[in-house]
Amino acid sequence: MKENSNPYKTKNTGRQARHFWSAFLLWLRLLVLSFTRNKEELEGIFFHERVPAFLNKMHLANIPTPSLKNKKMPHTHSAKLLIKWGLMLLFTAFGTNAIAQAPPPTPGDHSVCINTTKEYGVVLTTGSTYAWSITPNTGFTLTPHPTYPNLITVTWTAVGVYTVRVVETNAEGCVGDTVSIVVTVNPLPTVVVNSSTVCEGIAATITATPGEPGTYSYAWTVPAGVPDPGNVASFTSTVAGTYSVVIINTATGCVSASASGTVTVNPLPVCSITGNNNVCPGTTNTYSGPLGMSTYSWSISGNATISGATNGQTVSVLTNNSCGSFTLNLTIIDTNGCTSTCNQTFDITQPPFTYNQPADTTVAACTFADQASLNAAIAAWVTQRTSAIAATGGCAPQVTSNFTNQSINLCDGGNITITWTITDKCDTTTVDAIYTVTPAPALAFNQPADTTVAACTFADQASLNAAIAAWVTQRTGAIAATGGCAPQVTSNFTNQSINLCDGGNITITWTI
Repeated sequence: MKENSNPYKTKNTGRQARHFWSAFLLWLRLLVLSFTRNKEELEGIFFHERVPAFLNKMHLANIPTPSLKNKKMPHTHSAKLLIKWGLMLLFTAFGTNAIAQAPPPTPGDHSVCINTTKEYGVVLTTGSTYAWSITPNTGFTLTPHPTYPNLITVTWTAVGVYTVRVVETNAEGCVGDTVSIVVTVNPLPTVVVNSSTVCEGIAATITATPGEPGTYSYAWTVPAGVPDPGNVASFTSTVAGTYSVVIINTATGCVSASASGTVTVNPLPVCSITGNNNVCPGTTNTYSGPLGMSTYSWSISGNATISGATNGQTVSVLTNNSCGSFTLNLTIIDTNGCTSTCNQTFDITQPPFTYNQPADTTVAACTFADQASLNAAIAAWVTQRTSAIAATGGCAPQVTSNFTNQSINLCDGGNITITWTITDKCDTTTVDAIYTVTPAPALAFNQPADTTVAACTFADQASLNAAIAAWVTQRTGAIAATGGCAPQVTSNFTNQSINLCDGGNITITWTI
């Protein structure tokens, strides 16, 4: 079957029907006006120079004019009212039928946006039926008109390209050409708007990002007091609030749902520095910034240096050994990422100091279990003497020593001298103390004697084994080590023996 791409092709039968209905409606109007004796209206229609030609064909032109103008029919008021309203109802029904023959003003091939509902139709021919179809057969809802088969309503629910077809079959059963149009269903654009958090005085960038590449126009809704940014995808603002946009795809005309982003403006943190003023030269003092910040950055200028980390809530400042001042600078960043900077200047001064002389110490070597014990005792003594110096006054004098784990040989004895240095602004004083270890007495012992025994002395191998074990025990005791620091005697005897029948010897070694 041949298709006709013009969906509004009008057949001749349709044009004749429209001409007929127009004439008939005008005839009805004449009849109504006649019964209501609206003389002026009748004269305006019929009693000018000529009656319309198409009414001559209906034999209305020969109606006697005077009788229509002047004759009054008695006792007909109620009948005229009934006829009047009946004909008006007919007029309305016929008018509606005539209007239904005209399809909606829809173009041929066209595009729509998804979820659009649109009416389609062709010219109505009396007695004809219309077979509507859409391909592909999914992605839409087709609703026939409840009264007129030449009209349908389509809701487009899926993106794609569709062909809408209709075939008319007239009252005689003849099938006309297929009429078709192509409808392109476009998606609605999507868009997201970023949310920004900025610090007071910093402009946030608000950006609308379409879901697909293309050309779009932008309509923004912004908080009160913010100038309309106009048709732009991105702009800046320092005002907190919600920023919403609707975008229109300029190629398809489809409009997105509204998308929103939020601008949050956080206040700047309050920066401050607290700590001691009038501090001593050469001392370390602690200074603090405000609590609860996520980042701290300290710097210094003048007669002092920062000792240790510069990124904590507190900072240690070591003053130089001279009078003067120093200035601390602090930059803080709070948990919102907002930054503030401040600085403060502090003065440096110094008084004299006092201290205790550390005492010497002498210890016997035998006091210690081993060399490690002696080493630990010396380190503890240095620590105790360092504390006992107790330098006070001045500008917190610092006490240090030259102890670097020096030690004394436990067996030989001897001494070491430890020097402490007390340092303040103007004075550096050193003090010494001696740690002495007296050696242990010389070690003395008896040499164990060798022993020879005949094999026949023993009744059996077990007797020989027992005799050897007893000999080792007796010789161990006979060594009788003295002097030193409680010497210990051990042997390498592990039940070694001699074969009773073969004879032989074993050597036992004692360690003192």
